[in-house]
Amino acid sequence: MITTFILGVLPKLMKKIACFLFFCTFSFEQIANLWLIGWGSSVVPLQIPTSGVFAQTKVTNDSLQTDIARALAYLAAEQVKSPVLHQAFVGEWPAYMQMHTRFVLLGTRRKARDSNCFTTAAVHNTLAEMYLADTSLRQILPMLRAAYPEILTYATGQQFNFWKKLPPYRDLQRGPEPNPVPWVRRPTHYRLQSRYINN
Repeated sequence: MITTFILGVLPKLMKKIACFLFFCTFSFEQIANLWLIGWGSSVVPLQIPTSGVFAQTKVTNDSLQTDIARALAYLAAEQVKSPVLHQAFVGEWPAYMQMHTRFVLLGTRRKARDSNCFTTAAVHNTLAEMYLADTSLRQILPMLRAAYPEILTYATGQQFNFWKKLPPYRDLQRGPEPNPVPWVRRPTHYRLQSRYINN
């Protein structure tokens, strides 16, 4: 396990740190003026636009409105309409948990759907800000009305939890289980392989 971590995770981490330090040390202009060595003996200088524009040169109001309408239609379609017991909840937007490599206590690489307060609250608050800025976007209102009660299910007093309480997947302790068995805060689909978290 430790060997896998050293050989698999550390090199990737070091690459990320090296890239971060590289871009913090040099300005974009300095990096752009570096010579890129191609295959064989050829050496090709990096060509960049002299205008300094790297994205679209012109965004029209019509295209922007079209993009907003499409984004809102996507969010409306993805918002959960029908519940699935302990797995999906009305008003939420699904999230996904993914492990790209094996990690101590968390298990092997995999991907699973999840329900959490952070995702739904983030989308809800963004939509609320959009509606306050432009009340003609009335298609936002049904999404807000559906999401708000779901966000409140994560609350404990004035605090909000990342996960909601659900029945545990496994024994919570060695020996006899408590009676009644308490619910725990856990992912909906991502099963952890140890008691690192009570699930």
